[in-house]
Amino acid sequence: MKLLIFCVETDPQANTDTQYIDKTVKHFYKIDNNIKIKYVYLCGKGNYDKKNKLQEINKLLKIKHFKQKSVIYCIDTGLLTDADAVEETKKIDNFCKSRGFEFAWFCEDIEQVFLHKKVNDCDKINQAKKFSASAGLCKATKQSLNAENYTHQKSNILLILDKYLN
Repeated sequence: MKLLIFCVETDPQANTDTQYIDKTVKHFYKIDNNIKIKYVYLCGKGNYDKKNKLQEINKLLKIKHFKQKSVIYCIDTGLLTDADAVEETKKIDNFCKSRGFEFAWFCEDIEQVFLHKKVNDCDKINQAKKFSASAGLCKATKQSLNAENYTHQKSNILLILDKYLN
């Protein structure tokens, strides 16, 4: 049995990022009872290394009946032209590498990857619901979700999921 722990920027009330990730997983992989998906809500990407979030991850990692347990941080890169966003992305990437976690990035954000448009914070919940109810993955493609380098409207999420779900 496998446990995939996705750490997402959203909070449990908005629950936006999870809708994009769930649909992506179901679209590209066969998920059966041997795979369990859990979410850790970071409530903002700046909380990626907060003690309470790491405790929540560690609690999930201690569940004994899973043979394989993986932590995948799903984080927006922000604007590639913004030096602070680039630096923060590097810090999060290094943080993940130092702990053996995976780093799935969305360039510039998850909405840009799937919808190819900027979504105002006040509209993110509605857009995520529309995406979830729509057929397919909107503008995202297998190619755009298999990116090896930070590129506008692309992500590396399938490169990571292939390691655990193929």
